[in-house]
Amino acid sequence: VVAGGAHSLAVTLNGDLFSWGRGLNGELGHGNNKNEDVPRKVEAGDIVGQTIVTASSCGAFCGAVDATGQLYLWGNPIKKKLVPKRKVLPAPVKDVAIGDGHFIITPGDPRTTAAVKMSVGIRDERDYSMDGFAVE
Repeated sequence: VVAGGAHSLAVTLNGDLFSWGRGLNGELGHGNNKNEDVPRKVEAGDIVGQTIVTASSCGAFCGAVDATGQLYLWGNPIKKKLVPKRKVLPAPVKDVAIGDGHFIITPGDPRTTAAVKMSVGIRDERDYSMDGFAVE
């Protein structure tokens, strides 16, 4: 279970992702800006049918990683991303940590984990890259 600014996310043992709380900026991932009083399964966007292993949130921005190492991001008070979208990266992701205006991933390849962590700004329209990883 993780907590965002005014919402929460939970990953079940079966790999389902649930969210609840304030949904003003799409941070719940349900495709709308509605609040949810009780946990509701996230069944929208690219995350549908995926087995989620970890999730993170801060403010109105959320991220999750599936069992194959794919990264999904959603929410954002500026861009109003209402559903989880898969971010194409050149290598699998092991974990994601969301901060206020950025996120950091840990690559799933043990040969690069120690050397590579990526910080990506989310508050503007620019693309960022670091150490061979790029995010659109």
